[in-house]
Amino acid sequence: MKDNNAGTTPASFRVIVPTRGEDVVRLDGTRLTVDEVVMVARHGAQVVYSPEAIDRAHEKERLLLAAVGQGRPVYWVTRGTGKDRKITTYSGDPFSEEGRRELEDIQLRTFRGESPSLAVRARGPEIGDEETVRAVLVVAANTLVRRGASAPLLDAVVALLNHRVAPVLLGRGSPGQGDLPQMSMVAQTLVGEGTAYHQGRRMPAREALREAGLPELVPFGIDSGALIASNAFSDGQAALLVADAETMLNWADLVHVLSKLALNDSVTPLLPQLQSEERDKHQAWLARRVAALTRGSHLWEYDAERTLQGPLSFRDYFVLGGVAWKAWDRLRQEVERCINTPGQNPALLPNLRPQDSWALDTGWLRQFLVQDDEVSGYVVASAGFERRGLDQEVGAFANALAWVCAGAVQRPLRLQDPFVNALANPETVPHGSLASRAQEGDYAAADLYASLLADLAPLPPMTIPLIRGIEDLSPHTHAMVRRVRNAVDTARDLVAEEAGAALAWLEVRRGHRPDMKLGPVASALLDACAEDVVLDGSYPDRPAPAVSFRAWMATVDPRAFMGPDVQARPDLLG
Repeated sequence: MKDNNAGTTPASFRVIVPTRGEDVVRLDGTRLTVDEVVMVARHGAQVVYSPEAIDRAHEKERLLLAAVGQGRPVYWVTRGTGKDRKITTYSGDPFSEEGRRELEDIQLRTFRGESPSLAVRARGPEIGDEETVRAVLVVAANTLVRRGASAPLLDAVVALLNHRVAPVLLGRGSPGQGDLPQMSMVAQTLVGEGTAYHQGRRMPAREALREAGLPELVPFGIDSGALIASNAFSDGQAALLVADAETMLNWADLVHVLSKLALNDSVTPLLPQLQSEERDKHQAWLARRVAALTRGSHLWEYDAERTLQGPLSFRDYFVLGGVAWKAWDRLRQEVERCINTPGQNPALLPNLRPQDSWALDTGWLRQFLVQDDEVSGYVVASAGFERRGLDQEVGAFANALAWVCAGAVQRPLRLQDPFVNALANPETVPHGSLASRAQEGDYAAADLYASLLADLAPLPPMTIPLIRGIEDLSPHTHAMVRRVRNAVDTARDLVAEEAGAALAWLEVRRGHRPDMKLGPVASALLDACAEDVVLDGSYPDRPAPAVSFRAWMATVDPRAFMGPDVQARPDLLG
């Protein structure tokens, strides 16, 4: 079918800027981090396999082929998939020339989407950014070394990354336990079918491969199962969620400090002596962080006008934020577990023998035993592809994020309340001033919060029996990750609204006390955005063009303002 958009880049497809194209991430199937996924996906780092990864991949593939050659029942190779799991699909010898050609033909038809056992199709909308596709590819590449993939398949997926060939992926259609529809689109690209982008230009996949100087893959063994029956579509996006959530939480911490300064709020709840006795370690960590971010400011000086305690949205920020950082910490660890877990069906278990456990020595398990002069082990059906733990941690972070954002909505309202701020009544604030314009943001904040809550609403368990009841429980992993990624973007916008209010009321307070100390962190933040950010369009002396605080936030790493005394991330789970 002709692609009318071939050779063009839709306005909605956002390409990466390969600022780290000279860097190299080494994959071994066990130690890939979220930071490395971001380096590759977002900044264009190159990818290579370690020698250990190549050895591991060869061992797994050799076990798989031995099982097939010995006539063992192997899901996805000698048996069909899903409802066809009882049907024999291959009974040849993969080590013979005829048997190899037959297996290559079966695998090629599956890669092209012609297998009757794998009639799955993704649905729109199209994934609109290159970084998401690249995140999917790097996670797939990392797990392939533990999934029995052939050496040509390993090379082919890495080549897509290193030559910036991005398969066109559609965002819906996955049940969440094996992203088969989306990963089938990756498979099609590798054999020259479908549509892809090459360095941001849309074209038929065969043309993209030819432009990049890449051959069309000839798949073998269990290549289709190794690539297609993968959770990389969900897991890759979850890695980007972790990265973006960290940035958002860092901004939330900084902007909270601005609000705290604007209110002239008490710092006594931040005392480390309180934290050591009363709080969990993530809350204590955030209390120390906020204390460090406000150090050197007027908040630590005696002030007869300061109340003993402010509203809970100020006073308990380190509690709500600490819970969110803890949920983020747990989510990060779970994502890094997932992106380094093969999660394959069938599972390939080399170097095991019946004497290694009573279960392996039973009649049922012995039918899956593989033994020859080069390799021994088991090839067994498995449920390791399930992502219930990831679902749980995404949901927990979503709940914690909602509470952080509830505080971001409340603090601007408290700042304009004379009962709380001990400043002029809002009715007396001159029309057109920063403070009066900050009050106009109330509607925007309310709308953003409503949108955020819609994305963060929990999803009930899915119990639709799929594939004639074989898949009767399905997680919503990719849908949950997509929604929470949207929520993180909305949360960033909400924090920007709080920043506008905090800076406006901070200006009012400094008008009352020109000698008020902000401390080095807040001063650096204000200095950095002073020339570029406009909070109020009425400045006659502000040179154009100026951007909103929200737009400015998207270009700046919040950690740049935190200094060496502020720990970059909690990493407290151990």
